[in-house]
Amino acid sequence: MGKKSRSEILICHQTVPDDALPDEKDVLEQTEKISAALVNLGYDVNVVQADSSFSFISSFAGNKPLAVFNLVETFNGNAVNAHLVPLILEQLNIPVTGNSSSAIFLTTNKVLAKDILLANNIPTADWHIKGRGEEFQKGMYIFKPVSEDASIGITGENLKNLLSSNEADEAIEYFEKKYKIPFFCEKFIDGREFNVSVIGNNGEPRVFFPAEMIFFQNGHENRILCYDSKWNEGSEKYDQSRRTFDLGDEDRKLIKKLKMICEKCWKIFKLSGYARVDFRVDSKNTPFVLEINANPCLSPDSGLFAAAQNEGISYDQLVNIILEESLNEVKGKNS
Repeated sequence: MGKKSRSEILICHQTVPDDALPDEKDVLEQTEKISAALVNLGYDVNVVQADSSFSFISSFAGNKPLAVFNLVETFNGNAVNAHLVPLILEQLNIPVTGNSSSAIFLTTNKVLAKDILLANNIPTADWHIKGRGEEFQKGMYIFKPVSEDASIGITGENLKNLLSSNEADEAIEYFEKKYKIPFFCEKFIDGREFNVSVIGNNGEPRVFFPAEMIFFQNGHENRILCYDSKWNEGSEKYDQSRRTFDLGDEDRKLIKKLKMICEKCWKIFKLSGYARVDFRVDSKNTPFVLEINANPCLSPDSGLFAAAQNEGISYDQLVNIILEESLNEVKGKNS
């Protein structure tokens, strides 16, 4: 590799196999679009893949890049390990976009994140994992992977009406055998769904206007963001869900609640750079945090960019804000 430019930005993403599913291939589109934005902003750009043998570390040696744009969503095929790349960069004292390794680690495990939310009095839907000795509340539950995002492993069959923890454990075992990843189940909040994007502003959270997901079909199984509704453009589920920022005056109090909770989450998990908080809101207008995505998608059709665009921020401007925030964070640590 030749001598690096002082204005070089490395974009780092996970390895993507040729037979990858759409959610995995999406990082390649993100890389292409962010690379174009950085070139427009006057930076030199190179791309490295985070391989399981760690040979990518040599890309950071010698003349260090100005920063690394971190797009690593999984490492060695596992989302649990996604925090390792920012951890390495932190040890090398190289500015890295987005969240710290600790924030990614704490939020990637949805069960751990829910424990932290509950300890800080932030409403989150009741949940159950195998072997947990809590008093089980019967009702409708949704079964989710513990650590995977992008609605992986989510279909209509993941919604089940349960009467006991034994039923829950049996279903968890079924999904774990089917997908070969850990699962848990969460009480299904029958109501509205929102996602709220947040970016860093000199370390403080700038919370964008909430987006509501609108579903056009009745039935619980048609009112969730399943894998098809996110990724399968030829499916009916994809056509039957839409994102909207068109909220009325009657939602002003709810919007204030959602933003306030996002600010609390930012502080509690020590988030930085950018993030997204997903909510369900029940019939009493009580918001429940479903999960915190500390490494959300940055493609032009992503929820985060849609929220930024809704506030007049272009794609190039968003990329620049994220990059500048990472550089400011390192300056602050070293001053």
